[in-house]
Amino acid sequence: VNVPDLFKPYVSDVKINLFEIAYLTREQVNLFKSDFRIVADYFVQKRESGDYIPSPEKLHHVQETLQLLSVMTNDRRFEEAYIDDSGEGEVQNMCDVLDRAERRGAEEQAKLTAINLYKMGLKPEDIAKALERSLSLVQQWLGIATA
Repeated sequence: VNVPDLFKPYVSDVKINLFEIAYLTREQVNLFKSDFRIVADYFVQKRESGDYIPSPEKLHHVQETLQLLSVMTNDRRFEEAYIDDSGEGEVQNMCDVLDRAERRGAEEQAKLTAINLYKMGLKPEDIAKALERSLSLVQQWLGIATA
């Protein structure tokens, strides 16, 4: 490549090998010995089937792996699953991550349902009963002061 002398200090002539992780074969993914195997497996599965079946394989660098997945997928749920604010215990593998994300999603859906039912005129007591949640939790969701 002919680069004008003026720009040579700003241009590197470095050869790099790029890999499209999602297009690795199963054999290539299995060659990874670090937690990156789980990251690669995630992208391969998503490309092949559009779905992800988590590995029960133990993560060694949980926070770092989940941060990488969050950045690479633009999905903060991976990182949020690491934060233990629910007393659920430490994340050990991707099964734990997806279980946690699923529970948070279900809880968020229950909250939205409670709000909609309240707007429709249902009493907090009835909403709590219908959603099988405590009255105090439903009142918290609705922003109602408890007595």
